[in-house]
Amino acid sequence: MKHSMMRVAVAATLGFAAMAANAGTIGNFAGSTLAAEYLTATTTVAQPTITYFTTSSINDGSTFYVHVRFSGGVLVSTKPATTDVHVLVNGVDTAANYTVNSVTIDTDKAGYYVSITAVAGKGGLVNPTFNFLGTTAVLKTLTSALSNGGTVSATAGFTGTAGDYSGLTAASWVETPASGTILKSAKALSQAVYSSGTADGTVYGSGALSATETKKVDVGAKLTAFDVNSLSTNKTTLNLGYVQFALAPTVVTPANAAPAAADFGTSTLTVTGDFTGTGKTGLVTLSSTANCAGANYTASLSTDKKTATFTTVTAADLVTGLYACYGTDGSVAIPYGVQFAIGGAAVAANGSTTVATTQTGGNAYFLKSNGAAVFVPSFVPTTGAVGTGYNTYLRIINTGNLTADISAAAYDQVAGTVGTASVVAPALKPGASVVVPTANVPVTAAGWSSLLVTGSTSNLAVQPLLVNPQGVITNIGGVNGYTSNQGSATGAN
Repeated sequence: MKHSMMRVAVAATLGFAAMAANAGTIGNFAGSTLAAEYLTATTTVAQPTITYFTTSSINDGSTFYVHVRFSGGVLVSTKPATTDVHVLVNGVDTAANYTVNSVTIDTDKAGYYVSITAVAGKGGLVNPTFNFLGTTAVLKTLTSALSNGGTVSATAGFTGTAGDYSGLTAASWVETPASGTILKSAKALSQAVYSSGTADGTVYGSGALSATETKKVDVGAKLTAFDVNSLSTNKTTLNLGYVQFALAPTVVTPANAAPAAADFGTSTLTVTGDFTGTGKTGLVTLSSTANCAGANYTASLSTDKKTATFTTVTAADLVTGLYACYGTDGSVAIPYGVQFAIGGAAVAANGSTTVATTQTGGNAYFLKSNGAAVFVPSFVPTTGAVGTGYNTYLRIINTGNLTADISAAAYDQVAGTVGTASVVAPALKPGASVVVPTANVPVTAAGWSSLLVTGSTSNLAVQPLLVNPQGVITNIGGVNGYTSNQGSATGAN
């Protein structure tokens, strides 16, 4: 209690009657949220109106100084005019009761201070409210606080000590300075990715997708084509999914306009998975139609064909929405058990209008096969004639429920890609088994390798056998019989 009375007494000697236990407040943020991508290094914005409510009274004839400071590295480019500063008592601005003497930018430019005098004979200013209008004041260097979505606060307080903010101490303030948010930012641009395997008529293509993609790699076509004509009108093109940009309706540019697609630079976009089955270049595209009939953009493929990269994709096209399409020419096997994904777009800056930004991607189509598949990890190609070299065989058992042609393909042990499949056991009946010499299996490289055995039946089992020159038979991999109708190339010993 003695401390509070002493504080009031000290304030009174400066021309104030202070309530030391309280502090002023800054009015609640009521402005528009700025689009973060538009805040470049040279962007300036008008200072929003700052309302500072106090709990102290100022005596007749007293001159005092209100300091306004900004957070996040924001600096004052242009200070308010004296006519932009208003003092209200009980909600009424009576200009005859006060004089705004001057507005001065602090030496560090992170704020300004205003000299105000309570006109003598008017009864002083009781718990005044200060309004600092944004008519003239301009703020700059906004990127550190707002470029990725953030806030800027203003802190206001008043003192009887004249001069720059740098000369003030904690004891200088009549009451504890108050802080409040005056600027907010949020991303204008966002990216959504939808798998073609799940239809969403509301957002997926704005209702353009009338059905889901159901294609699988057709084991009956030796893995070189898809099995049905879903979405596209052929068995050589697969719709992987949809990518679309959205412009936030709740943010504005520094010029108080709505963000537009034309304000953004072009994007680089990647689709990952396995495009080995294309057979030739130019078949991985972005299309404006769900049936992939036309190519708006054509990808370049990485050396291992695991990544397709699209460049110079316009924001306007992405706001409309594009389908990622995987085309094949039927000349090579199409890998399956593959999860495709559409990456986050890298959006370039558009001159001095917008800054570069990176979006967030997501999973697209998961490609399966339409039959059983067994991965055989242990496989040694035949090294010579019977009795002189090592000979290898595959014992294949149709443990499924359909008669099927059984195919085998060898993996390239260096590249990790599956080769061309060959039928090694035609029309194998349910429950039947056959022993196949591995000379019937095309192998891309000598030495140890792995095999993928497939068939249009529900289940398969495969037992790799090795016969040495003396005729001794060795089971080199157990029975590989874990099959997956989901399309994964998996196995177990």
